[in-house]
Amino acid sequence: MNSRKILIAIVNASLILMLSCKKSSTTPATSTSQTVEATVAKSALYTYALPAGSTAYAITTQSSHATSSILTNTSGNLVYNYTAGNTFTGIDTVIISEVDTSCMHGDSTHMPPPPLDSNGHGPCQHPHGPKPGGGQIIFHINVKDGTTAP
Repeated sequence: MNSRKILIAIVNASLILMLSCKKSSTTPATSTSQTVEATVAKSALYTYALPAGSTAYAITTQSSHATSSILTNTSGNLVYNYTAGNTFTGIDTVIISEVDTSCMHGDSTHMPPPPLDSNGHGPCQHPHGPKPGGGQIIFHINVKDGTTAP
């Protein structure tokens, strides 16, 4: 009889232990990224047509040695412009990410803020941040002396 009670106690303890050790399986959002290698002369303009699949991009890692911006060209497509500085030569890195437009609150895109819930909170997890699972473009721009075709 004692061995039966011991066996039942071991089985119960094992079940409790197994249930309490259950790991949560949260799958992180995956993002697609691509790397673009470019060469440009000092003070020159480099233009890159951004993929048409997204309507909003942001420069999430700004250039240290140039002026850069995301603009809409005359055809209505988004383009990234990089104008190299006139004193730097070397590799400059810029990262552009898709952003979640539902998280933009009256920033330079002039989007109105989304409605608040009954507790006064908005829907954003990461305001102005990269879109979870969104694409990312990493630019490695080699700035050289002289005239260099991109």
